[in-house]
Amino acid sequence: MKYLTSEINRFFPEGARMAFLAGPRQVGKTTLAKHLLSLVASENFYFNWDVERRHCRAIIRNPEDF
Repeated sequence: MKYLTSEINRFFPEGARMAFLAGPRQVGKTTLAKHLLSLVASENFYFNWDVERRHCRAIIRNPEDF
């Protein structure tokens, strides 16, 4: 995961508001996203449209917040 973290940080613009991770199942997208957020103490900003229904409702209810 360390090599991916450095590559993502290199391409991720300063002040970026959102990032989407896509890829096949079971390759570590969730693990990587949560790891990157933990590096900047932002674990509460992880949302998953596919798994957690409360995340979907929050996004639909207040899309301008995202």
